[in-house]
Amino acid sequence: MKKFTTYEWLIFIKILENKSDEDILKISSDAVEEFSLKNSNWYSKLLDLALRLSDYENKKVNMNFLPTQVDYKNFISLYLSVYDKESNFTEDLKYSLPMALSKYMYEQLKYYAPPVNDLGRLIELYGGKDDLFKERFGITPKQMIYFYSINSTKHNIYEPFTFDQMLALMHTYDNKITMKKLKRFLDRFSISIRNYRLMAKKMGITKQNMKTERIIEKYPIIALENNYYLIPSINILLSSLTYNIFNILNSMQKDSKRFKTKFGKTFEEYIRNLTTFSHSDYLFECDKLIDVTEMGQSKAEFYLLKENAVLLVEAKLLHIDEHIILNMSTRDIINKFKDTINDALGQINSCFNRIESERKYGIIVIHTQIPMLQNYIDIFKDNIKYDFLENVLILSVIDYEIMMHNSFEKIIEYFNLSNDNKTQVPLFFEQRNKFLIESYEKLVRELAQNLSNHNNIE
Repeated sequence: MKKFTTYEWLIFIKILENKSDEDILKISSDAVEEFSLKNSNWYSKLLDLALRLSDYENKKVNMNFLPTQVDYKNFISLYLSVYDKESNFTEDLKYSLPMALSKYMYEQLKYYAPPVNDLGRLIELYGGKDDLFKERFGITPKQMIYFYSINSTKHNIYEPFTFDQMLALMHTYDNKITMKKLKRFLDRFSISIRNYRLMAKKMGITKQNMKTERIIEKYPIIALENNYYLIPSINILLSSLTYNIFNILNSMQKDSKRFKTKFGKTFEEYIRNLTTFSHSDYLFECDKLIDVTEMGQSKAEFYLLKENAVLLVEAKLLHIDEHIILNMSTRDIINKFKDTINDALGQINSCFNRIESERKYGIIVIHTQIPMLQNYIDIFKDNIKYDFLENVLILSVIDYEIMMHNSFEKIIEYFNLSNDNKTQVPLFFEQRNKFLIESYEKLVRELAQNLSNHNNIE
């Protein structure tokens, strides 16, 4: 790593991330490596290691002496060999094959939402949280999308920008964004390379560690000297401002439990709205099935009923910190799931008992994204009395968004696949969610109108 400066690695990784599919194939024809090079998670790990391990004190950049494909492959080989040693795969395998594979794959496959789904989720899930966002981040969810859009289109992503340059660009879309508000936002989401390393040290992350939390996902903007900033990866910026924003908000709360309880209601309503958009003609509320004042009764959120098949949905804002997924044993992770999943299964069971249908299925939607999450229900089969577990899936909000965009028949088809043929959700379904696309496209029209109004004033 020290053969090149941190800045040379940052430029190389940014160039690598923005290569076309055709150019990626020239780097490697291996399917696994090709997938990695198209996956923003990979660049997150590359950037984290470059920021932690390369020569950052030397600030020179020789554009004719950047890392090569050979350096990249040597780097990857080192990472994988060390990661294998740090993994608890053998021990996890004794407890559960799906869990062992899931934990092992987490580093490379933990995140894969289409960008438009991420952007639409930021609008729909957090749209009513403007005051909270302004308090914590200085700007609103929509204004965060302005910042992302500017850096996707207007600003040359290969170059650093100054505070004044970004403020001027942001003003073309929203003149309510003041110097103070933008500074608050950049202070929260940016970090210097020196402080990045100090934070890693404080977290107990050493130079020998490969399997670690990635600070870059909480601070996707690098603060440089003289009030300059650099965005090393536009894709990591996107995931930080969308999926990871809940983790960041949660970490900032004095009373995390109270915050999650309150936000859980918002999450439930988001799941309901998302589902209603595509399946309103056969969506029914579980309130009409069960009187929750009855002793010991509970209910799921809602259900879809069509062609003698019922699909019950229960939303749980189950949040599992990344350090737990990376470092704790499979058994410990299951303990984090157990009570919440048991409660959800009880709620699904109460509704199943009151619906006449030949085919009954259930989904438990949580916030946390983990590879192969849909298979986690298998872990509970030995300890839970319900006989319908074969027809229940645990899905992250990301996978649920993808699934709900598709037809009811396609969803039921997925449930009926054997475990051997049940691929990960994004590989089976059309991924881009129309509800989220429309939310984002509406905002794009607002952006265009704001820009037009700004140009007319000038």
